[in-house]
Amino acid sequence: MRHEVDQTESFRPWVAEPSTESVTSIDPATLATPGLFGFIVQWHLPDVTLGRTLDDEGQPVVVLVADDGSHAEIAMNPNADGYRLRQYGPQRLWDRVEEAATFWNDDGRPSYERFGITATTHGQHVWYDNPHGPRRWPLEGSADRT
Repeated sequence: MRHEVDQTESFRPWVAEPSTESVTSIDPATLATPGLFGFIVQWHLPDVTLGRTLDDEGQPVVVLVADDGSHAEIAMNPNADGYRLRQYGPQRLWDRVEEAATFWNDDGRPSYERFGITATTHGQHVWYDNPHGPRRWPLEGSADRT
């Protein structure tokens, strides 16, 4: 994720758009908390901005915003089923967070030592376990988008 924005008043122009609603077991606060999970999520959402605002009831929500107009809004306070989630636009941004969580959990919550960074004249990327393996993510501004 590119950066974080903290909005104390509700600013949610996308709520008039059609959305899909669901719940998630992932605490959205973990995206902004220093640690390995946030480190992994940022590579799954390189062109997304993370922020916080208030929903229609004045409750805090985490918001993911992409350049193409896609948004995800996740309640900070869970109910009995989990954290309420709404997704808007062509991309399902929270689905990518779920994919990152699946990767992290399925691989035994790997430590930082299993990640590396490669820089060449063609670009830069972060990789997991193998610099030439399938799990590699381009760094923002890098020419290497493979």
